Amino acid sequence: MTIKREIKEIPNLGSTESFECGVRKVTINKVIVRGQDTSPGDWPWHAAIYHRSGVSDSYACGGTLLSERFVLTAVHCVEGVNGYVLTSGKIFVRLGVHNLRVPDFSTWQQHELLNVHRCEDAALGLKNDIAILELSTLVKFTSHVQPACVNLVKELVDQFGTAVGWGITEDDEVSSALKAAKIPVVSTNQCLESNGGFRLTLDSSVFCAGYLNGTTVCNGDSGGGLHFERKGVWYVGGIVSFTAPRDSSLRCQTKSYAGFTNVYHFLPWIQNVTQLEYLKKFVLLGEYNREQDPDCSLNDDSDCAPPVRTLDIEITIRHPQFNAVTLQNNIALIRLRQEIIFEGMKLFFFEINLIQTNFVDHIQPICLPLTQSLKQKTPSQYIVTGWGHTKWRDTWIRVLQKAVTPSTALEECKSGIKPSFYVGPGVLCADRKGTAGSCREDLGGPMGFPFLLKDVRFVQYGITSLYGCGDGPSVYTNVAYYVDWIIGNMVL
Repeated sequence: MTIKREIKEIPNLGSTESFECGVRKVTINKVIVRGQDTSPGDWPWHAAIYHRSGVSDSYACGGTLLSERFVLTAVHCVEGVNGYVLTSGKIFVRLGVHNLRVPDFSTWQQHELLNVHRCEDAALGLKNDIAILELSTLVKFTSHVQPACVNLVKELVDQFGTAVGWGITEDDEVSSALKAAKIPVVSTNQCLESNGGFRLTLDSSVFCAGYLNGTTVCNGDSGGGLHFERKGVWYVGGIVSFTAPRDSSLRCQTKSYAGFTNVYHFLPWIQNVTQLEYLKKFVLLGEYNREQDPDCSLNDDSDCAPPVRTLDIEITIRHPQFNAVTLQNNIALIRLRQEIIFEGMKLFFFEINLIQTNFVDHIQPICLPLTQSLKQKTPSQYIVTGWGHTKWRDTWIRVLQKAVTPSTALEECKSGIKPSFYVGPGVLCADRKGTAGSCREDLGGPMGFPFLLKDVRFVQYGITSLYGCGDGPSVYTNVAYYVDWIIGNMVL
C-alpha cells in the first residue's frame, strides 16, 4: 500500500512494452553548466500552465508531463489570489512550447483540464506543494511532446539535477525562451546554514538545491521539474516550490538555495491518482511507520525493528473477468522478480498480502480460508488494516492503523452504495455509517479475523475493493470465493 523506500537497483524505465518515458526524441550534444537557453525539443515533458480570466489568459507556472493524461506541478500554481484552488475551467496547459512569445504551432498542443488533484496535506503552506492536473483530452506524443519518468530513488543529496523554466533571469527579466540550469541537491543542514528561515518549511517532503552564485530558479519557474538523468532516461525528482525573497520584494533572492517538493515522498499519492503501472513495480515488507526506516520505539531509539524490505515485482496476474467499472472480480496476484526460498517454499503475494516468505518477527504469512470449515465461517465483525485516511478529508496516515468493523448483509450493502458497483457472489460487505472501517488509500488491504486453529491464526476473508469511509458500507472481495483461482495461479 505504500511505496516509500529506495530500491537497490533502479530499473531502466525509458522503454517498456507498454509505456515509454524520460527519453528525448530530439538529439542534442551539449552539457548545461549555468542557466542558458535550451533548444526546441530538449525538454519535451516541460509544460506551460496558464490561468484564464475572462477573455484573457496569462502564463502562470511550469509543469511536467507524466503521461498522456496527467501533468505534475506545484499546488500554489493552481491557486487564485484568495488561496483557493481555481476551477478546472480557469486553467489550461500548453505542451511542446519553447518560446512563450513566439509559439510554433507545428509543435504546440493545448489541453483543457478535467480535474485538479491536490494532496490533502497541501493546506500546510509550502509543505506538500504538489498537484496533478488531469487533462480533458489525451496528449499526442511527438518529438517535442513526451512524458518524463517519475523518480524512484529516495536519496538525492549530492546528485545533480536540471531545472527547467521560463523564470526571471539574472537580469530580472522574464525569459521568453525556455532555460535550463544544472544544479546540485544539498543537505538539509547545508541549506539551513545558508538560510535559517527555511527551518519551518523543510521536512522529508521538501529538499534544497542550487548554488549561491546566482544559478538558481526564480519567479516563473514554479511548478517546473528538477530532472535527473540515469542511463539516458530522465526522471522528475523535484518540483520548484519556493525561494528566499529578495529583501521586501516578492522576487527571488538569486544567491540562495531554492526549495523543491520531493516527488519521491509522494509516490503512493501519485500512483493512486495516475495509475501509472511502472510505479507499482515493487513492494515493501515489514512497513509500519512510513516516515521511518527502521521503525523504532518512541521511548527508546535503540529498540528498532529490522529494516523494511524492498522487493521487485515480476508480473501482476489480474482476474480475467475483472470489470473496472463495476469492480466485479476485483482481485489480483503479484509474483516477485526473485525467488526467496524458505524450506522449499517460494515467495508470492496475494494482492499486497503475504503468502509465504522468510519469516522474521515483523514479517509473517497470512492464512487463507482453505478448508471447508473456514470457508463457511461468517464472523459478525472483522479487522481491517491499512494506512488509509481516518475520514474523507483527513490527511494521509504515517503509522499502520487497524479497525474493528461490523459485518453488513449484502442487501443492506446494496442500498448503501451506488448501483453501478457490483454487490453479489464474490464480495463481502462491512462497515456502516458512523462505524470505523476502510477509507482512502486502504484499497487492496486485508480484512480478516483471528480463529483458534492449532493456535490463534489470523485468516483473511476480504480485500478492500470499495471504501465507505464512515459514510456507509465498504465492499470487499471475498477471498474464500476465489481460493481455487488463487491456488491455481500460484506457481509453487
